[in-house]
Amino acid sequence: MVAPMLAAPLKGFTKYITPYVSLTNLDPILSRTTFICGTTNSLFESKNDWFDVLGSFSTGSVVAKDAMQVRGSDREFIKNVLAGIADGKTETWVREQFRIY
Repeated sequence: MVAPMLAAPLKGFTKYITPYVSLTNLDPILSRTTFICGTTNSLFESKNDWFDVLGSFSTGSVVAKDAMQVRGSDREFIKNVLAGIADGKTETWVREQFRIY
């Protein structure tokens, strides 16, 4: 359940988390205008009408259908984390940044 760990520090996003969805019943996500879920199923990567932003663990990329804007303290937080990753900080450091924020 990666989505709750990643979204929880970003204020206001936890109400959109859907930790588990069965491929036989996509209603919990497709019936909503906004949701956050994590998946390792590559089917989601081929269904770009199912998502606005997709973080792919298989390719290590983030795919966005439209431009997103992150503002204020959330933007500074993300910039700091990305800078730390670029500087070679460890996964433990990244997790600690999310915990503190």
